[in-house]
Amino acid sequence: MKKFLSTLLLSSSLIGYGQVFSSGFETNYGPITNWTLYNVDGLTPATQVNFVNAAWVATAEEFGNNVAMSTSWYSPAGTSNDWMVTPSIALPAGTNTLYWHARSYDATYKESYRVLISTTGNAVANFTTTLLTVNNEDTAWQNKSIDLSAYAGQTIYLAFQNFSNDKFLGAIDNVYIVNGTSPQPGRLITTSNITKTGVSLNWTAATGVTGYDYSWGSTGHVPSAMGSVSGAATNTASIGSLTENTMYEYYVRSKNGTTNGGWIGPYRFFTAQELGVGTYTYGFDNTASGFYQNDGWSGAWSTNAGAGNPQAGAQMVFSNNSNTAATNRWLFSKPFNLTTGKSYTITFYLRNFGSTTTAQSIKLTTGNAATAAAQTNTVWTSSTVANAAWTQYTATFTPTSDGTYFTFHHYRQLLYLWGLIHSMLMDSLG
Repeated sequence: MKKFLSTLLLSSSLIGYGQVFSSGFETNYGPITNWTLYNVDGLTPATQVNFVNAAWVATAEEFGNNVAMSTSWYSPAGTSNDWMVTPSIALPAGTNTLYWHARSYDATYKESYRVLISTTGNAVANFTTTLLTVNNEDTAWQNKSIDLSAYAGQTIYLAFQNFSNDKFLGAIDNVYIVNGTSPQPGRLITTSNITKTGVSLNWTAATGVTGYDYSWGSTGHVPSAMGSVSGAATNTASIGSLTENTMYEYYVRSKNGTTNGGWIGPYRFFTAQELGVGTYTYGFDNTASGFYQNDGWSGAWSTNAGAGNPQAGAQMVFSNNSNTAATNRWLFSKPFNLTTGKSYTITFYLRNFGSTTTAQSIKLTTGNAATAAAQTNTVWTSSTVANAAWTQYTATFTPTSDGTYFTFHHYRQLLYLWGLIHSMLMDSLG
């Protein structure tokens, strides 16, 4: 296969002291509709990437967190000439610095782009000065910056131009300008130590800053400095007094003295749900954008609502096999708070939609975070799942420490999982 297509899970009012422009491509934080787009090449994206139906589109990189994405994979093949242009930006006197994050999505077919500036208008013809050319952007998120001080006191427009020839996908995120300097932390911000009422935020520290602010609240909240930590090397902060079994949204930004960087986010997490009284049931039936992620689950399994496919309800989740490599696909539950020494019963339904002559391999694990590395306990495993009819399976688990996740790991062939219905994680009071 020429290119490997990964699943992409799949504003000015927020500008703080020192910030001149900020855009994270979310609806409430510098949406792409604030930018002017030019599809100069007019080419047709290949079927595999036809969700990129404009020069650049806002699409979810993580649940609730958008990036601006462009493609150069066309049918027939061709060279991209796609532009994304800022609104007019009045630069104040003194030092002004542009920051952003960027990446490609295929190591063999890396995207290339330019950053250009205009002081005369926002039409393509106005951009006669190139500030930076990036050839073959890396597939890991990169921190980028340009000194704009030579344009202090002027009104400018900035443009990102994808000029790649028959490559794949590239993305830009967290574009901001500060009056001064405040280098951004790494784009990915994660959580750990989730409990019913607390969480730790973790990020890659920046160089040349004095500390970080962080913000949390309900989804769609306007970020503000609700907490701060000092020191450039500091890369974590703890939040407490949260509500059990609740979705939160969070951001982090750097600060350099009185100069604030741009907010990086939003990311989302669920606080843990207590299990011990009654039954938790879940059937993957949430049809809202993000599907099971709206209910605190995460991972690389897909949803399906085909008539007659789910064991019950409207949807199921499934994992496809790979023809070229061993399957290694995880589905993480929401965080549950389990009590040491108590016995919990888990029931779930499985069905093999592929060849029933080839057994499937799957396991149910537990761990203290929604990552593969954290799944240290195997509760149940089978390498002989070949049933074409939905079949119920049961497992029990007695934790040796409080707090855990449950996870399904598919590591061979094609498997459909529905449900975790009836008696899912029921405390048996053992």
